[in-house]
Amino acid sequence: MSESLSPSLKRSLALEGMSAEAVKSLAEFIRRYYFVSNLKYLTGPIQLRQVQFPNEGYAFTFGATLENSPVSMRFMITQLNAEVTGYCAGPVTDGMRVEFEILSDGIELVVRTFLGSARSGKAYFVFSTAGGKGMDSPTRSSERPGRALLRRLMHGNAMNLFLFFLLLSFMFVAFLGDYALLAVIVFQSLALFFSDRLAMAIGNLHPSSSEQDITIVSVQLTPETAKLVKKRGRRTVSDMREELHAAVAKGTSEVELKPVIQRIFAAHGFAISENEIQITTRQVFPIVERASAKFNLCTPKVVISNTRADNASAMGISPRRSTITITAGALEDLNDDELESVIGHELGHIKGRDPLILFALTSLMYLGGFYLWVPLLLFLGFFYFIFAFGIVFLVGKFLETRADTESSNSVGMPQMLATALTNIGFRQLYYERYSTSTRVLDWLRFDPHPPTYFRVQRLYRISSKGEKVHHTLYASARDCVIGFFHALSGL
Repeated sequence: MSESLSPSLKRSLALEGMSAEAVKSLAEFIRRYYFVSNLKYLTGPIQLRQVQFPNEGYAFTFGATLENSPVSMRFMITQLNAEVTGYCAGPVTDGMRVEFEILSDGIELVVRTFLGSARSGKAYFVFSTAGGKGMDSPTRSSERPGRALLRRLMHGNAMNLFLFFLLLSFMFVAFLGDYALLAVIVFQSLALFFSDRLAMAIGNLHPSSSEQDITIVSVQLTPETAKLVKKRGRRTVSDMREELHAAVAKGTSEVELKPVIQRIFAAHGFAISENEIQITTRQVFPIVERASAKFNLCTPKVVISNTRADNASAMGISPRRSTITITAGALEDLNDDELESVIGHELGHIKGRDPLILFALTSLMYLGGFYLWVPLLLFLGFFYFIFAFGIVFLVGKFLETRADTESSNSVGMPQMLATALTNIGFRQLYYERYSTSTRVLDWLRFDPHPPTYFRVQRLYRISSKGEKVHHTLYASARDCVIGFFHALSGL
């Protein structure tokens, strides 16, 4: 690479909190799964060297051809970020920028694949600081079966809960006969009415105005250590959790806390290094409170779910009877603005009373099939249920898009929600971006969420206009229909 050239093209990805060992492993992962696999698209020798400035890490230098022009490339990985830079001798054209983005997307996909794989080996201990008693353990082996079922039913939004009862209703027909209708109405009504309390039962941590700080201690475990933690079971995890909570509650600084955590793990037979420990403290409740004020809604209850995935969800029949669930992964990975925009999306569901809409729709599809349009049910047979689920998920896509719109209107940071969605679903976004068939199939999936590419593009479009969207449900449904046919036209 010619160091005399100025960097003409650049793309960065934040990697805060990575250990030196993880950076080295990432460099090897990139070499094996990107550079070795893409040799025919690159030019010149690929060189890997350690760097000390501005931060310690590794740098790949290689050549590429962008729109028939040779470009010197450097890909550098440090504990702080990963950065792709292109050095051009001549002017940069729009075509070169497009091809640079394609090259950078391929590298970022491999980086995020590595990070996702590393996350699967993390153990999360989540605590309420400032004297709070709330704690959650890192393993499913220490989780009660009832809570595990609730976590699965309420993951994402109310859709899973209502579909569960829709399926359960067919069992009622088989065993209860004429009483099935009454049983379905009673069970679904109770589930809806108490959904906010059911959501609160997912986790032990309930941030409030008196307990604002949440501390996440994540420990990167080797496969052998992870198996040992699982084998030791609930008792060992519970003891470690109590000892860790006592250390966190003392308000010890992060530098002083890491050796304490290392000693606690060692005392229980788990060898870890300080570099494998990451500590994140977030003030969750003020973010929810601030977003709620922008919606002119009362602040909902909040529960923290000890889950690796970056996610949030909303449950409840009204703003005063609602709960927002936020995962530990989201608290660790999303900054305050991104988290507020995601919470704004969930408040959009609460404002629109989307759980009530889903309840009414699933009940209508069930009751209508058996009592109102029986000939259609008899004609379609099993395919009626596919048709019914398709209708439910179609409306779900409208409601999810409306929640994005409400967040944009009230929180006012559509670009931050787009960034959060990109971070959360980059892998799917990558395949949607470069595969027309994937875009179409993602529209047709039994998933209430529209394709990620559509949501991200739409949010950036709203941000560029700088105006609030009026008639949010109509605009969202219209955009979904247009987005689907636009994807279909690309086949």
